[in-house]
Amino acid sequence: MRLFKKAKKEREHGTLTDHIADYLEKRQHRLADWLNQKTNGVSKKLVLYGLIVFCAIAISYLLYIMLTAFS
Repeated sequence: MRLFKKAKKEREHGTLTDHIADYLEKRQHRLADWLNQKTNGVSKKLVLYGLIVFCAIAISYLLYIMLTAFS
């Protein structure tokens, strides 16, 4: 399953910020390729359930922190 898709852009190379942007874009593509390899055999339903569980845990933890801050 391809969760992360590559967007191809042409950019002029000249300034330092262009070089930094190219470096970061290459790193993002490597990370996206690695994540795509890891999730290659996973169904969309399983990814959705994992996302729901992750969000539920994160929300409950943040609510716990907020409630203990006011106590």
